[in-house]
Amino acid sequence: MPSNWAQYAAAHQNSTVSTRIEKTLRYIAAQSRRPGGFVTVNKDNDYPVADCQGSEEFGVYLGHLASDGMILGRIQETDAICSPTIKGWQAMEPHLAPGGVPGTCFIAMSFDPKLTEAFDLGFMPAIEDCGFSAVRIDRKEHNNQITDEIMAGIRSAEFMVADFTGHRGGVYYEAGFARGLGREVIYCCREDSFTERHFDTSVINHVVWTGPKDLRRKLADRIKATILPKA
Repeated sequence: MPSNWAQYAAAHQNSTVSTRIEKTLRYIAAQSRRPGGFVTVNKDNDYPVADCQGSEEFGVYLGHLASDGMILGRIQETDAICSPTIKGWQAMEPHLAPGGVPGTCFIAMSFDPKLTEAFDLGFMPAIEDCGFSAVRIDRKEHNNQITDEIMAGIRSAEFMVADFTGHRGGVYYEAGFARGLGREVIYCCREDSFTERHFDTSVINHVVWTGPKDLRRKLADRIKATILPKA
């Protein structure tokens, strides 16, 4: 297991109960997107999004939100079919952006200097060609822990571009986190690294690129086809 996974996990081990309750509510809202949108939350699969140690703890927070009038629905043994109430939506405002900040894209990728040209001449211009601004965490000025900045950046982005060239564990983690929030994720990988992709992402359609020029064209086409129609 890559060593940086421990760094990501450590940032979430000591969150408070209040934070976990809030994350549970925000997760439901991110899936629901608007009042009246009922979603199915699976306790066994979804508990990590709220920093819970297991499904039982996650179930306690779901029950609390229901009894407090923050969510409406049916909580069952293994899942919950629910939606935030108006009270729940109001409790999260103005902090919650269910679909992220419009016009923003978070880029998750290896920071290997060998990929600098791909970023500068491929990823960045492709995203900007489509009218979006791109955020890559190592190029952002801040005074906080990098893991906190990464999570905040993913939460606030409208969608994510994740490049798996080099197969860094952090990229897999960030892409999964974004999908858990309901964000659209565009999976990319350089051709010579594509055959090494992990099993759990092998069925996902990737933008497979050979160089910066090829990457710019293919990524822009994917954004125009899958992101712009929903923007």
